[in-house]
Amino acid sequence: KHLASGSDDRAIKIWNKATGECRRTLTGHGDFVRSLAFCKTFEDRLASSADDLKVFLWDASSGERLCEYPHPGGVVLGLSLRDQWLFTVSEDKYLRLWCTESAACQRQTKHPAAVTALSVL
Repeated sequence: KHLASGSDDRAIKIWNKATGECRRTLTGHGDFVRSLAFCKTFEDRLASSADDLKVFLWDASSGERLCEYPHPGGVVLGLSLRDQWLFTVSEDKYLRLWCTESAACQRQTKHPAAVTALSVL
């Protein structure tokens, strides 16, 4: 359905997977876009993070920014969306679990160094 890309121009592009046509451009980040993740359950939901230390949840079909997550520090280097959950990992050494609806951090786990990758099964 969708393909998304983020770049150092601070924009996110939503592409048609079949045709390669750019459907829309999402703006709102103030620095380089670092990570993007679609949700398998809600296919129009897209999470993004950038060097501006912000994490957003978007509706990829409409381009509407649905939520901003109050990330406390460090660039978020990895994201995963599962059902109503957003997972983030960052330079501040934390893996965090967020409720997508309330934007509340439900859990956080500290690592000994910056967390640079994430995979959720």
